[in-house]
Amino acid sequence: MGENQDRADGRRDPTAQGPRSGRVCGHCGQLPAPASSVGALLPDSSVIDPKGLGRDGRRYVTACGAGHLQLLIDQARRDWVAEQLWFGQLCRASTAPVTRDLPISHLGERARLTPDHLRRAVEWNTRSEHPRVTLPGGQALPAGAASPGRPH
Repeated sequence: MGENQDRADGRRDPTAQGPRSGRVCGHCGQLPAPASSVGALLPDSSVIDPKGLGRDGRRYVTACGAGHLQLLIDQARRDWVAEQLWFGQLCRASTAPVTRDLPISHLGERARLTPDHLRRAVEWNTRSEHPRVTLPGGQALPAGAASPGRPH
């Protein structure tokens, strides 16, 4: 996604690059005055670090001031879905070449998910608006993990 592209949920893409990246208020989109600009690392279950360096589930935001920052913090807490984070970690684990033929249970172990977290992540995918039928590495999700005829 480019500098000004938003995600489907209306929030700014946390991986966006460019001169305004991380500097506009995450609430109103305005460029804050330097004296009033504040920032914070917020929970975001949709953020998965492609390298797996322990930065999953967090994104940095800038706000015009304390009021907008608090609104962003409150929204981030409401939007958190642990199963979304776990499914993202499962997807990342699936992309390593050595995982091509691994069963989902072994991928869950590679993603450091408990069996319960793996089950809940796959169920979350099943209930999502556009469920995946395969993981990014090509591994098929368990039967019934996505409805037939719905693309991943």
